Formats: sequence, structure tokens, C-alpha cells
Amino acid sequence: MTKHIINHEEDVLIEEISPYGNLVAYVECNEEVCYFYLVPLEHSNVQFYPIALWLRNLVEAPTDWIQKKNSPPLMPEKNTQHKKGLDKYDAEDLKIIWF
Repeated sequence: MTKHIINHEEDVLIEEISPYGNLVAYVECNEEVCYFYLVPLEHSNVQFYPIALWLRNLVEAPTDWIQKKNSPPLMPEKNTQHKKGLDKYDAEDLKIIWF
């Protein structure tokens, strides 16, 4: 990936525009957590709200929800099987499949 479609930090592992050209999907990881995002592009007139989907914690899960400013939340331990966290995804192993 040589450039980002929308303005991101460097934490984006994969990013792709939908086949219809109206949405962008991307996986973003910081030091603690990875999320998948599906967002309408600015120029599209599709009626679609952005979606964020938690993928994995990279650190130990908290006991309850904690919302840090400007950071996506970690999944609490009661909602995840991997309470100690998992490794960050390798960008080469990711693929976005549109259907």
C-alpha cells in the first residue's frame, strides 16, 4: 500500500475501496487493540454510517470497558477468549473480501 485513501495514522495494516467505489474498508492497530472499519467515502452519496468492529486486543484485557480519549476501547475479559491478548496481525496475511 503506497498511500492512504483517507487520512490515517501509520497504524493502518490494509485499506481498500469497495468495488462500487463508495466505501473504504481498513484494519487499524495501535499498541493495544486492532479494529476493522467500514466508512463511506466523502464523494459518495450512499446512506451508510461508519462501522467499527473490534478484532483483537494486543494487551491483557481489562475487567470492564475503559474508554481512553482518542483511542478505541479494549474488549473486556468477560467478552474475549484471549484474555492475555494476541500478537498484532501481519499486514501480508490480511485480505478484504467484498460481497
